[in-house]
Amino acid sequence: RVGTIAAYSYPYRHWRTRRRRRKLLDMNTDRRSPRQTLCLQWVAAGKTSWETARIVGITERTVNFHLQAACVRLGVNRRCAAVAAAQARGWLPQTSTAQ
Repeated sequence: RVGTIAAYSYPYRHWRTRRRRRKLLDMNTDRRSPRQTLCLQWVAAGKTSWETARIVGITERTVNFHLQAACVRLGVNRRCAAVAAAQARGWLPQTSTAQ
């Protein structure tokens, strides 16, 4: 009985693994939405999620969603790391800190 269950579940597990692998490969591309870029630009300017939401005209939760999606695509865990990675990839213009 166990062998038959495994035989039936193998195609599903194989399909699921291939789908997950393809999704991970897609996440590592340079594709991003305009809202992700816009939210990253405002975070790079030092704005909070609430301030960004008011400027862009969306909710704070939506801003956090776009920032989290950008973090996943960039392979980082924090907002400041996302800004640095986005600048390194050319998603955002380089800002000079020298005055």
